[in-house]
Formats: sequence, C-alpha cells, structure tokens
Amino acid sequence: MLAHVSDDTTAADLASARRAVPSADHELTLFTLPEQLVVQIMHHGPFADEFGTLARLGAFASDRGLRRVGAHHEIHLDPFTATTPQEHLRTILRDPVG
Repeated sequence: MLAHVSDDTTAADLASARRAVPSADHELTLFTLPEQLVVQIMHHGPFADEFGTLARLGAFASDRGLRRVGAHHEIHLDPFTATTPQEHLRTILRDPVG
C-alpha cells in the first residue's frame, strides 16, 4: 500500500509514528516514486472487476503507441475492510508508460 506523505517526512518521523502504533506489525518503508508519464483510469466497483478496466487502460495506452514500463499502482479512494460492500468503491488504476 502506498500513502502520500509530506516531502519533509524523514525516516525518523516514520519510526516515531510506528512506535506510536504498537499494533502496526507490518514493514513500513519510506521511498519516493519517480516522476513519470502514466495513464490512469477510475474504476468503480468490486476489485474482481478491475481486469476489464485494466484492459481498457491498456488499449488506451496502446492506441497512443505507449506500453507499460513499470509497476502498476492503485489508489484506493474509499476505506475498506474484508467485509466492506464493494459496489461503490472507487480505485484509480495507474500504469507508468513510455
């Protein structure tokens, strides 16, 4: 999962935040995504239906002579858990292209 943090956030800030939430047992890493050309699309609905939306995104890129050149990113705009109904979820699907 990616989360946007302030540009002045340091590794020490991250360590301090982790200590403040003892139940956070997952590894946290601070890194910067490079600025790059991307194609993106808003997906509405269940995660299982993203494949069709991703196919449309790939066709859009291909029609413009672009191809994916990096890791796919997803930006989840709505909070969710394993029991959240997925019909109304919104997810930005983003692929770096070149």
